[in-house]
Amino acid sequence: MFSPIGRDRCPDIVDSSRSSIEAAQSLWTAATPWNLVRCVFTLLMLLAISSVSAMQPITSDQTLEHGLEMREQDGYQLHGAFELSDNSSVRVHRTHHSVVDTQHREWRCDDSDGVFDTLETHHFVIDDLPSEFRFRWQQSASAPSSMVLLIGDQLRRQYPHPDDPSTFVFSDVGTLWQDSAWQHATLVPEYASTSDFYTGRLSIALWLSLEDNIEEHEVHRVDWTERGTEPTWRTIVLETEVYLLYAGPLFDILRSNPDALRISINGETPFPITSQFALFKLEDVKDRDAAEQFVEAPRSALPDFPVRYLGTAMLRTETTIEVSGHGVIDGRHLQALPDMSNRWLFRALPHGKVFKLSDTATVRSDGNFDQVTYQQVLEYQLNSGLITLSSASDAPFAISVESLTVANAPTRHQAAINLNVVTQPMATLDELREGRFDFEASNRPVHLAGIKVVGNWRDAADGPEVGGNGSLVEHVFLHVADDAIKLAAQFVIYRHATVLQGDAGGVMNIGSYGYNRGVRGSRLEHIHVHRVCQQLQGPHRTAQDDDRGGLITSRTGNFNFLGQGTNGLFDIVIDGLWVAPVGGNHVSRILALGVMGGRRTTRTSFIDRFDPVARFRFGGFLIRNLRVPVLPAAPMLVYSQPMRGERQAPEEMIEWVRLPDSDAGIRIEWIGYKRPDLSFKDHYGTYDIDPGFVEVVSLPP
Repeated sequence: MFSPIGRDRCPDIVDSSRSSIEAAQSLWTAATPWNLVRCVFTLLMLLAISSVSAMQPITSDQTLEHGLEMREQDGYQLHGAFELSDNSSVRVHRTHHSVVDTQHREWRCDDSDGVFDTLETHHFVIDDLPSEFRFRWQQSASAPSSMVLLIGDQLRRQYPHPDDPSTFVFSDVGTLWQDSAWQHATLVPEYASTSDFYTGRLSIALWLSLEDNIEEHEVHRVDWTERGTEPTWRTIVLETEVYLLYAGPLFDILRSNPDALRISINGETPFPITSQFALFKLEDVKDRDAAEQFVEAPRSALPDFPVRYLGTAMLRTETTIEVSGHGVIDGRHLQALPDMSNRWLFRALPHGKVFKLSDTATVRSDGNFDQVTYQQVLEYQLNSGLITLSSASDAPFAISVESLTVANAPTRHQAAINLNVVTQPMATLDELREGRFDFEASNRPVHLAGIKVVGNWRDAADGPEVGGNGSLVEHVFLHVADDAIKLAAQFVIYRHATVLQGDAGGVMNIGSYGYNRGVRGSRLEHIHVHRVCQQLQGPHRTAQDDDRGGLITSRTGNFNFLGQGTNGLFDIVIDGLWVAPVGGNHVSRILALGVMGGRRTTRTSFIDRFDPVARFRFGGFLIRNLRVPVLPAAPMLVYSQPMRGERQAPEEMIEWVRLPDSDAGIRIEWIGYKRPDLSFKDHYGTYDIDPGFVEVVSLPP
């Protein structure tokens, strides 16, 4: 339903012979009210994906002459262009822009109407890192008075070249690059006065990928740019029973359980990489013909027959999965649709119950889509998980994802990149038939490196989530309105991240609302926030809707998700969080740490569906090298509002964990002369916490 391209059942390659326009016309011909609604959806998808497929991104085998620059892409006049002049081979992989509605509340960059609304990204594949580059401004009427270059935690301001006011020359930058195959820099234009152009509205990303980084991935088994497909519907007959299956495009490949699967993406695709599948049993085998007709034409035939929903799972596999390339998975075609993961607007599929996939799932209208069906809810769920994989491989990393750009993720109340996450159980087809789900099998380490997440302007579209203990995430670029870094497993290392942060979540979410395998022994190192747009909200001037927003958050309840966690949130190290002191950057709180769920807030519903755990361990946080030269709007917050049972006293619910050889459970080593304030009070109350539990130490810069 979400791709305008027709598909045969279980295709191995994309079948482009069926026109999406013809599909839409067929719906109009059968002009029932339901089909008119479906036709509107199809036309929206046609317009969205047509714009994706019409793009002609510059491929990685196109070599540019020295100094040649890219000025336009996809009919969009870029503000500027890079010139990398001293490389033996410079290959532009993609020049991209991403713009948001200027009224979007998650990206306010000043106290008036200023909004960070434009992000341009430029991606080069190169042999060697440049020691100098030029940035040429192309629209003289809007030329900035200076440019700020941000690389890691380094800032360099550059003024126009004296002979050419449209050119900014950045020399001797070789010392700023990190020791990595992936380099991520951000440029922020600065303006002397406020006008239609102002400091903070535009940011420009420069991504450099070393050619050596992709040599080991030259041979792949699947080229996703050519062979990627959307999830498909099919029927399965087992003995005397008939089942309806909706399966991700990796379902058939992984059922054969190869030792390794290598997927490459070097172009642009809207199709998700997922092994997720959902299973339904037909209540009456006499409906088999109707089910076959639906499978043949799921865009036009109605699934108007009773089924019983048996569940959704990740296909059980021990295959080692590797995904790499310099291409793009783009979810913009889904952003035109309503957020069908929103449980306040749409019902989830009723597990174990009999219903029709054509039944309406709408609880209340958002004003645009009144008749959303269960079929659409399911298809949205699987299609919006742009990279959603689980593997029980015993390789050092069961899943590796490198170098890709994942763009324009839709709102889905979770990440669009999910690797071995605890909330997605594994099962075979037979296990799902029998109602058996395995939440432990996917607890294997994964590796995420060189990934760029951009265009996540909307809330409830999180940064990547990895759920296997011992995972490694490094050298990532995250442009996210909601939670950018989600820590949901033990002994995870998250290092060298560049973040552009909006105002719906935190740079770090410790515990992922409680849906975790514990966080013990994890480290977050060298987190560089180049843009942050967090301001106090509403008439009560709260840090986000629940007053618990900020750079470092722990919106987690005292529960243990299906026994997979550790009955606590403790023993982590954050070493090196830096916020760039540039115009347009605003911080609500530096941190808001605590346990929640005991009082109704705007986010309690994520937590209070589970039974509370007593003696929930909290503490053992060591936060070092904290450098935030941007003055926060509210104090640092530590709170305690746990859930509790009817016969449980509040003091029984939390066990306060101290750091080794210390009376403190949270130690904050602040770099700078003005130490931030600390509070045990927020909009919901004052908390009885021993002040000695938090130790703040000021160290000179």
